Amino acid sequence: MLVAYNAQQGASMTHKGTLSGLAILVAMAALLGYTAWRLRTSEVPVCDVCIRPLHARSRVVGLIEDKRQRFCCPACAFTAHRQIGKLVKLLELTDYENDASLKPEGAYLVVGSSVNHCVRERMLLDRDKQSSPLDFDRCSPSMIAFARREAAEGFAGRNRGAIHRFQDVAAAYHR
Repeated sequence: MLVAYNAQQGASMTHKGTLSGLAILVAMAALLGYTAWRLRTSEVPVCDVCIRPLHARSRVVGLIEDKRQRFCCPACAFTAHRQIGKLVKLLELTDYENDASLKPEGAYLVVGSSVNHCVRERMLLDRDKQSSPLDFDRCSPSMIAFARREAAEGFAGRNRGAIHRFQDVAAAYHR
């Protein structure tokens, strides 16, 4: 009788252990799933070329060999064309004035203003901690797009830069 009692008690404990283990496993899977979901949904969108964060006021959509690409700014897209030697066709710019989509054909670009969302560090230091000039940045000179010439003029008046039609800038880069 004592042996039978211990066998039942052992089976009951094994069943409880299995349920506890299963509950822990389900909780761990849920935690991992939640963590993966948070990482995926909180990911900052980045430029497909330079991996810099996309800024709402300067993002660009284009094509490289029929593959849709996101660019951080028009300058990055034009630099990509020069670096890879493939046609980069810009489909959509962002109007700096209101964050709206803008067809490149009707856009005005303010080139070389003091506003550049892509460049985070304004001063470079050499190994002796002395200031060093920035010789190249793929997103410089800055290019800020506007739908209205008046808005581009106002921006250039406050932040410097030259106003150009998009087609003229694109033609210069695609030579």
